[in-house]
Amino acid sequence: MSGQSFSSPWSRVALLLVVIPVAFLLTACSKSALPAGPTGTLTGKVTYNGAPAPAGSSISLMHDETGLSAVGLIEEGGVYVAKMQGQPNILAGKYHVAVAGPPAAEMSDDDMAAMYEGKADAPTASAIPAKYADVDNNGLTFEVKEGENTYDVDLKD
Repeated sequence: MSGQSFSSPWSRVALLLVVIPVAFLLTACSKSALPAGPTGTLTGKVTYNGAPAPAGSSISLMHDETGLSAVGLIEEGGVYVAKMQGQPNILAGKYHVAVAGPPAAEMSDDDMAAMYEGKADAPTASAIPAKYADVDNNGLTFEVKEGENTYDVDLKD
């Protein structure tokens, strides 16, 4: 029985009953599930005291109306592209914004022991103060309008 044939009308119907729902599910799951409404793109640059934020930092934006988040990974030079649900289009509207420095490097047990013995320095703090990571209290807001948007953030002491 090499190479089964779907020549019977019932076998073709059975095949279609499997293929059509699977194709529908694959198509539906591959699209973004953003709520209906206008969208825009958001790019920009983040600086702290005039210097570009370090690569590996992040900017997060929480949509005031829906609570959905957009996130941008800050790259060399402090530049970012915000994405919502992995897509470059984000909902238009007002956002509360947070900026966080790159994650701290993990210390090995030997490094930690050396630090406690006074033979090594403690890891340096984030280049961006923790207060800017507090989306509710840092005072950073931005309104995304339909189309292309640029939001340059200059953080200061």
